[in-house]
Amino acid sequence: MTEHARFKDTGERRHLDTCIDLLGRAVSRSLPGGPRLAASSNNLGVALFDRYKLGQKAAGSGPDPGDLDQALEHLLRAYRKSPPDSPTHARATGNLFDAYQTRLDRPEPLPDELERRLPSLRKLRREVSRTPGIAVQVRLRTAYESGRSAADAQGPAAGYRDLATAVELLPRALWGAREQMLEVLADHPRLASEAAACALDAGDTTRAVELLEHGRANLWMRHTKTRSPREELRERQPRRARRMDRVHAMLEPRIHFPAGSARSRVTPQDVRMEGLAGDSNPVVRVYHRLNAGLRGGAAADGPPLSGFEQQWEKLSRGAGLGAPVFTKPDYGTHLKPAADEGPVVYVNVSPWHCDALIARRDRDEPARLPLPGLTAEDCRNWAERYVVAMTELTGAEREEIVRDVLDWLWRTVAEPVLNALELSSGNSRMWWVPTGPLTTLPLHAAAPRGAGEGTSVPDLAISSYAPTMHRLVTARKARDDTRGAPAHRRRLLLVTPETEHLPATARTHARLRSLLPPGGLTVLAGPEACHGRVGAALQEHAWAHFDCHAVQDPDDPLQSHLSLHDRPLTVSDLADLPMAQAEFGFLAACATAAGGALVLDEWISLTAALMYSEFQTVIGTLWPVPDAPTARIARDVYERLLTSPGRPLFDHTGSAAALRDALVAERARRPDHPSAWASFVHYGV
Repeated sequence: MTEHARFKDTGERRHLDTCIDLLGRAVSRSLPGGPRLAASSNNLGVALFDRYKLGQKAAGSGPDPGDLDQALEHLLRAYRKSPPDSPTHARATGNLFDAYQTRLDRPEPLPDELERRLPSLRKLRREVSRTPGIAVQVRLRTAYESGRSAADAQGPAAGYRDLATAVELLPRALWGAREQMLEVLADHPRLASEAAACALDAGDTTRAVELLEHGRANLWMRHTKTRSPREELRERQPRRARRMDRVHAMLEPRIHFPAGSARSRVTPQDVRMEGLAGDSNPVVRVYHRLNAGLRGGAAADGPPLSGFEQQWEKLSRGAGLGAPVFTKPDYGTHLKPAADEGPVVYVNVSPWHCDALIARRDRDEPARLPLPGLTAEDCRNWAERYVVAMTELTGAEREEIVRDVLDWLWRTVAEPVLNALELSSGNSRMWWVPTGPLTTLPLHAAAPRGAGEGTSVPDLAISSYAPTMHRLVTARKARDDTRGAPAHRRRLLLVTPETEHLPATARTHARLRSLLPPGGLTVLAGPEACHGRVGAALQEHAWAHFDCHAVQDPDDPLQSHLSLHDRPLTVSDLADLPMAQAEFGFLAACATAAGGALVLDEWISLTAALMYSEFQTVIGTLWPVPDAPTARIARDVYERLLTSPGRPLFDHTGSAAALRDALVAERARRPDHPSAWASFVHYGV
C-alpha cells in the first residue's frame, strides 16, 4: 500500500512494480478461504490495472495486455470470494467492471477460459448500479448506460428498470455547494425525461410522472443556499456534521470532473485499494454495522437503500435539512393535489417519443396523450431558432420567426392538449410543466398562423407554469395559510436602479404611486437600489417589482443576475435570502425566466430563485423584452390586481388572469410584433 501511494504521488513505475511484487506474495500466502485473500486479490488487480494504464500513456511499445488479463483474474477472484455486503465486494465489483470494459476495447479476444468465468458485462453493469458502497456517481453512470443500451436495442420499455434506478440515484449524488451540484446535474441533462418515456412504454403512466418529479429541479429541492449544508451544519450541530461526513464518505467515495472537461466526467476514486483488511479495521466494522439494515432485493423501479443511506436519511431529518434525500414522490399523496384548481400538463420530450401527461383533479391517474408531431430534434431546432431571433435579430425577420415558433407550438403541442382538456371557458386555469428545450419556448402564447380572435392559447385558457407539481402544491399551501403575511409586510417594493436609461420606468413608478395608499409602496431608486438595501428590503415586503436590466449567463446560470446600482443580485444571492411569506414578484427585466444551456430541466433562473425562496407567484420573461411594452404590460397587470372591486388590496391570486389579459391587450395594440409580449410568463398559483 505504501508503494502504491508513492506511485500515485510520483507516477514512477518502479514503485508500482514493487507494489505488485509484494501483493503477489501476499496473495500466494493467503489461505484459500481466509479473510485476506479477497482484499489482497482486489489490491493486486488494481495495481496490475494501473500498470496497464501507465503503459497506455507511455511512449514506446504500449501497454502489456498480459497485465490487463492478470488484473481481471485477480479482480474476478476478489469478486467471487468476498462477502456480498462487504466493502471488499463493493470495490471488487466496481474495479472488475472498469477492467472488463477496458479489456473489451482491445482488438484481441479474451482467453476462452477467462471469458467463460466472467459474468456478462450487462449483468456486471447492473450489479454495479445496485451495489451500496460503490461510488454513487459510478452507480448512476452504469445504471444510465445500462438503461440506454437496453432501450436503444430492444425498445424503451426494456430500459425502464435501469433508467428508473438512475433517477433514484441522482439526488444521492448531490451533496455540497450549489456549484458542485450543478456539475453533477449537467452530466445527466435528460435523465428524467428518458426514464419517464421508458415508463410510459412499460405501461406505467403514474410512475412516469413520479420519475419526472424525482429527477428534475433537484438543485432547488436539495439545496437553496450558496454555502453547503455541511458548512451550515458544522456551525449549528458540529457533532452531527461530523457523523454525516463519515456516512457520506462511505456513500460517495468519488472524484467528479466538471461537464465538458478533458478528463472522464465521472470516475471511481483513484485509490481503490482495500487497505487494512478484515474485521479488525474500524472502517469495516462501521460498514457492517450500518449496512446490517440493507433492504433485501432491488425494487423493480429503483435500487435498494443501504444502511448508509438509511442512516443518511435519519441524520438529514434530524439536521433539519428538509425532506430526506432518498424519499420518492408519491403521485396520489404529493403530486395529484397540484391539479385541484385546474389540469397540470407535463410535456415530456425524449429521443423515442414525446407525450403530454395530464393530471386532473377527478382522475386517480394521469392520462397519457401522445404527441406524434413533436420530436426531440425538432424541439432543439425550433428552440435554437427562437433564441437566435430573440437575442440577435430585429425587425420583420425576428417577428417572422416568432410567428413560426408560435404556429409550430400550436400544431404540435397546444392544439392537441387543449382538445384533450375540453376546458369549459377561456377563463379556465391550467398549468404547463415543459421539459428539455420546451422550457425555453412560449407554450402559453401558442397560436396558429393567421388565427382569428379566439383561436390561440391566450384566448382559450389562463396559462401558468410550474417547475414541478410539488412546488405548485407547496406554493398553494403557503397561499392558503390563514396567517398570511403580517400587516407591516403587506406592501410593494419597487426597485429601479437606472431610471435615466429606462424611460418607461418613470411611468410605472407614477402609476404604482397612484394605485397604492401611503405606506403601501417602498421605492429604492438610483443609488438607493444597492445590493445590501435591496436584500434587506426583500425580507420586509410581501410583494416586489424589479424594473431594471438583467443578464442571463447560459453557461453559469447561477451567476445570472439583476443589475443593481453597485453590484449584481445573482440567482445564488436571491436563493439565499430568507423571504418568509413572500407572495408576488414581477421581474420586468430581460430573460429573467431563462435558465442555462446545460441543465434545462433544473430551471435555474432568477424567476426560479424567487419561487424557491417561497414566493408563491412570479412573473418573469423568457427572453429580452422592450422597455415600452414592458411598462404597458406591468401597468395593466397592476391595475387589474389593485383596483378589482370586492378584492383585498394586496391579493395576487388573480395575477395569472391579469397577465393573460395584459398580453392579449398588447397583442391587439401591436399584432405584428409578437416578440413584444410572448416572452412574459406566469409561474405559480
